[in-house]
Order: sequence, then structure tokens, then C-alpha cells
Amino acid sequence: MPRALETTGLPIVLAMALWPWIDAIEAAGGAAAEAPRLAAERATRDLRRLIVVTAPLETMLEDALRASCNLADDVALPASNVAYGRMEALLALNDLIAWLRRAKPSEWAEVSGISW
Repeated sequence: MPRALETTGLPIVLAMALWPWIDAIEAAGGAAAEAPRLAAERATRDLRRLIVVTAPLETMLEDALRASCNLADDVALPASNVAYGRMEALLALNDLIAWLRRAKPSEWAEVSGISW
């Protein structure tokens, strides 16, 4: 099944870091309440290691992380509107993806043999 967000045009290593995050947002609900938060934290950590984090990228990372954490909080509430939180998280992640298309590999990534 295709993901809600398109990662075409991203270096494959960045897309692969994002896929579990996108999947967790799409599946949020019920027993998967913490999944968006955990996936977002892991992907954010990995992306910060892989890219040169400029001010706009840092803002987009923080916004997407915050929206995913808010979704995780909303899912845990008995009468929450998960659809709205999911939409907010996907929109923030879509903005991040747009900025990641311009990202440069970090020094760590290049030394590790990861470049694009």
C-alpha cells in the first residue's frame, strides 16, 4: 500500500529514515498510541546525524516532531479527534520532506560513505 506522503526525490537513505515515521502516523490509534512519538524521535535523531542541519531544517524537524508527539498524546485520550492530529502531523512531515530535498550530507555521513 502506498504511503500518504511522497518521498520521491529524496536520497534513499533519508526516505528510509522517514518511512517508519510516516507509517506510524498513518497507523496511529488504539494500541499504537506511542508509535508516532517513538518513530518521530528515532527518525529525527537519525536525520540530524545524516544531514547538515540548517536553521530552516531544524525548524521543520522540530515542527514535525512536535506534531507527531501531539498526535501520540491525542490518541491516548478517550474522545480525541485522531484524524485532525494525523492531518497536522502529515502536513508538518510533508513540509520537512520538502526541505530535506535540499539537504546536504553531514560530515559524519560522508565519512561513513553515505552521500547523495
